[in-house]
Amino acid sequence: MWTRLDSRYLRNRGETPRQKSYMWLYRTGSYAKYPIVLYEYQLGWGSKFPLAFLSEFIGYLKTDGYVGYDALKDVTHVGCMAHLKRKFHKAVTALPNRQKARTAVAGEDYCEKFFQLECSFESLP
Repeated sequence: MWTRLDSRYLRNRGETPRQKSYMWLYRTGSYAKYPIVLYEYQLGWGSKFPLAFLSEFIGYLKTDGYVGYDALKDVTHVGCMAHLKRKFHKAVTALPNRQKARTAVAGEDYCEKFFQLECSFESLP
């Protein structure tokens, strides 16, 4: 995951406010015994940054679908349902009314049912 930094931070570092930079976010899953969140400041958005950081990672990798992660070896890519639902929602709002009852609405509904199911699992021992 990434997000652009505030320009005040860029000025504090002696960089121009117009220069884009990114904060890459890496975190453990919600069920990790010791949750960890790491932030990595980089001047770019290229795949070389997550590839370098995750070069020795083995396991499940949940991302937003950014193709920069595709070159990672020994990982099982797991898609983010929130990102998927946003894509369906965008399609629902962009389509004319007569088409809304089709695949985009069904996809958005499926994602919502998945989220409800996921919430029900959290109450299990």
